[in-house]
Amino acid sequence: MQIERKDLDHQVEFRVIVPAEKVENAILKATNKLGREALIPGFRKGKAPLQVIKAFVGRERIKDEALSLLLEETVDKVYEEEGITPLFSPQLTVEQFEEGMPFVFRLIVDPWPKFELPPVEQVKIDLPPPVVTEADVDRTIYRLRESYAVLIPKDGPAETGDLVTIKWRIGNEPYTTEMLELGKKAFLPEFDQELLGVRSGDTKMISVDLKGERVEVEVRVLEVKRKELPAENDEFALNFQVQSLEELREKVRQDLKNYMESDYQKQVKEEFLKKYIALIPLEFSEHAQEKALSNYVESFEEYLKSTGRRLSDFLNQLGLSEEEWRENIARKEALQTLKEQLVLLEVADERGIQVGESELRKALKEMEDREPESVYASLRRKKALDELFHDWQVSALLSQKEGEEAK
Repeated sequence: MQIERKDLDHQVEFRVIVPAEKVENAILKATNKLGREALIPGFRKGKAPLQVIKAFVGRERIKDEALSLLLEETVDKVYEEEGITPLFSPQLTVEQFEEGMPFVFRLIVDPWPKFELPPVEQVKIDLPPPVVTEADVDRTIYRLRESYAVLIPKDGPAETGDLVTIKWRIGNEPYTTEMLELGKKAFLPEFDQELLGVRSGDTKMISVDLKGERVEVEVRVLEVKRKELPAENDEFALNFQVQSLEELREKVRQDLKNYMESDYQKQVKEEFLKKYIALIPLEFSEHAQEKALSNYVESFEEYLKSTGRRLSDFLNQLGLSEEEWRENIARKEALQTLKEQLVLLEVADERGIQVGESELRKALKEMEDREPESVYASLRRKKALDELFHDWQVSALLSQKEGEEAK
């Protein structure tokens, strides 16, 4: 086998020439393989002569099978001989494939990038830790009171905070019933403003913007209710296994602190990874970027499907076309995801990070729809990130201590 190599911008091109005898051998293997699988009248399965098999199966099908066998055997040898690990499936072009002649094809490969891992000490993060304010406690107490609110029918006009039950439709479509809390803008923003002041039994037309077009929506007000919240006192606090309002406020304050600290650690970890990866000069070919984008979109659609949603519904909520989302959001996320995977796998390799059998089995039970190889790689990346982040935290604490001692 003859291999001609040409280094391109972030890619490598190979022109491969396979001797004619290899082609003949592949055609023979393909003929025998198809003959073993075919049910040829007058012969036991796998016992027909080669000429009968060729006539029954057909020349083109044999060629296709032989080509598949040759590529399966040859491409991996090219990678091995040239020391290449492909990032994605290659771009392949067959130049010549005929009986009695050498097999000639071209491969354009995106190789696994080589890079040095920078010290974690180079990452600098300035995210101030969260502080629980009395306003945070007040808002939480108010939401708790809302959860115990009593809804009372209202004769007067609807105001912000009231709940309005409506039936609505566009044109002659069937009515849809919704309950909206005015001020939350959870449905369509125009509805909140237009429903202020309505009363039970009112009917009105509301103009809304759907996908860039103005649409008239017929709305019938079925009922208006106001929320009557319980008083903020010791009696209300008893609902939460405490004896006084002050104890409830302290409990809420501590819960908020725990939640904010947990969320803060998550934010710091995400920021650390983002900044760590930004230290590494990773660039990709246009082909690799398109592959990464395609993989990201497919994975995101599967995620939406698992939550009972479709991509079109998600895009409608954002007010974006699929092309706008792909180019302005998904492409950036896809490249960042690719970089994260490459860097964390490099960390895992460098540190010899492995995943135990019991750990893998547990993860596979939780993610039954994913391939074992994918789950294994995901677990290694997670362990790599945990180790990196721990090292960075230790380095940050040491640096802080040295700074304090120097004062």
